[in-house]
Amino acid sequence: MTDTGAARPLVPGTRIRFTVTGDQVSVSAGCNHFTGTARWDGDRLTLTDLGGTEMACRPALEAQDSWLSGLFQVPVTVRTDGPGLVVTSGTTQVVLGPEDEPSVVLEGTRWTLESLGGPGGDDATVSSVPAGVRAGLQIDDGVLRLDSGCNTGSGSVAVGEESLEVGDLAMTLLGCSGDRADVEAQVLAVVHGTVGFALAGDRLTLTGEDGSTLGFRPADLTPATPQPADLEGQEWHLVGIVRRDGEVVSTSALPDQLVATVRVQDGQLLVNTGCNVGSAPVSVSARTLEAGRLMLTKRACRVEDGEVEGAIVTLLESGAVRWSIADGRLTLSARDGTLELTYAAG
Repeated sequence: MTDTGAARPLVPGTRIRFTVTGDQVSVSAGCNHFTGTARWDGDRLTLTDLGGTEMACRPALEAQDSWLSGLFQVPVTVRTDGPGLVVTSGTTQVVLGPEDEPSVVLEGTRWTLESLGGPGGDDATVSSVPAGVRAGLQIDDGVLRLDSGCNTGSGSVAVGEESLEVGDLAMTLLGCSGDRADVEAQVLAVVHGTVGFALAGDRLTLTGEDGSTLGFRPADLTPATPQPADLEGQEWHLVGIVRRDGEVVSTSALPDQLVATVRVQDGQLLVNTGCNVGSAPVSVSARTLEAGRLMLTKRACRVEDGEVEGAIVTLLESGAVRWSIADGRLTLSARDGTLELTYAAG
């Protein structure tokens, strides 16, 4: 890519994408996506009604987005060059090659929601995820883990060539309002039953039965594996309990006003079950957490609080427990997959 004859580098780790779908052209350069209606006159392209997502990006990406959208505010020339394209706008020339294969894979990638599209195909309205709302998903070994923007949960999933078959999702039952509730409603409306999916470059699009879409990008193209130090000193608040018995998945609602927490501190696991408190020696590796004998106070609990305490004790006394951190949530899972606790950073 050149500007006035001199090379113009992109922000490291980003690329320009230019996609033509019918009479729509979309472009992106690492953060937001811009789409306009194309009018062609030979190799001359004019984009009208140019609009885009409005995600907050770091300053270097915002500047790059502004530069890219500025290129298409005036007519540009598009010509073929072998299998690729050369786009010229004023003194700027961008050389593009074909992108045949996705640069990331569906399974094992942590996907972050970046756009929401209503039903209506190419004519649908696409909006950015509101500021302050985080949602995403990950598929591993036949299990889909979902953060809807408010609640988290999981369910079974079968991956086909172009579609997913999503089983019943067991979700936490937090009450949300405003943008978080709106995003959750749109996410759950798409992620159930048969869901179409498409990978293009490093973007994933899910399409629901009514044509509504969810657009995702990798949470981090070079994700850092959580380390034991990431647990140290952080208080985690219980937000959900999921139990599995074969194909049956159930979610337990937490009692009102119950506060249950865990914290790893100086080789000890500090536990508040919402009724009793105590601790146990703990060893933490990159993937598992194993508590020694758990010593708790012996306060009498309400029935509903006792059920929560029972789940916590059962999990922590089951031996090595798998742990993971994503988007500010800690998940503790039994090795046999029958019990899962989700905590949010306090």
